[in-house]
Amino acid sequence: MFRTVYVSQGQQLNIKNNWLIIKDDSKNSAIPLDDIQALIIDNLQTMISSYTLCMLAKNGINTILCNDKH
Repeated sequence: MFRTVYVSQGQQLNIKNNWLIIKDDSKNSAIPLDDIQALIIDNLQTMISSYTLCMLAKNGINTILCNDKH
């Protein structure tokens, strides 16, 4: 675990085969859960499922949700 993932634009987050999938209008990115130390979601438009939140917690990934005032 060594990466901090920063999500700043309207995106959708999913888990598939122990990878975090970040979907955006123009592209998809995938990061193995084993490589993530923290996830920072810095917008109010990102969609994240309860299953994704559970898997992040199960893998010991700190998840930080920011509001419009940070």
